Amino acid sequence: MSTLLWHLMKARHLQVYEAFATQFGQAANELADLDRDPRLRGLSASKRTVERWWGGELKGQPQPDQSRVLEHMFGRPIAELLAEWKPPVEPDPPALTRVAGQLPARVLLTDPRNRYVDSDDMGRQVAMAADRALRFAVMAEGNSLGQETLAHIQGEVARIAADYPRVPLHSLLGDLIEVQDLAHRLLESGRAKPTQARDLYLQAAMAAGMLSKATPLR
Repeated sequence: MSTLLWHLMKARHLQVYEAFATQFGQAANELADLDRDPRLRGLSASKRTVERWWGGELKGQPQPDQSRVLEHMFGRPIAELLAEWKPPVEPDPPALTRVAGQLPARVLLTDPRNRYVDSDDMGRQVAMAADRALRFAVMAEGNSLGQETLAHIQGEVARIAADYPRVPLHSLLGDLIEVQDLAHRLLESGRAKPTQARDLYLQAAMAAGMLSKATPLR
């Protein structure tokens, strides 16, 4: 059985156990601080346990503390994460072909409880999970700027630029502001090498250009 957890892990490139285990441990430490629960610090899960989670082999639910960490990582209730993933299903076209004779860019998917959800909403939740992973990575890099962080910023700007012509600007503002702010903070930190700094300036400028469209004319 393919679970929602597995698809969210693939979206974050965490199919390799070691990559998942690193993010899981970081999430456990963050949640320990947020909930002031030191028991969570250093919490882990074995490779076989993780495989049972994403493969839908687990009977019942993970241990309570592990469930809390998984919910913190992916922003979904544990029951949804371990439920069977249903492939995307397009709604009946006649109900949607009213604009220029074409289907809209946004389609509906079914979630694990057979409700219809907006695909853009699903994408935003995955993006939020990716942003959380990025914050972990930035904290873990210490005094240097890693290529993973730089690649994520480049990917975020590219993703937003691709959505820019077809998605209402107000729905992209939060992502634009966040990625621009992160680029500025990394530049101000002095952690970037000269070649990295040039790329950060470029990404920040691209974000600023898209944000300028949101500024009302006076």
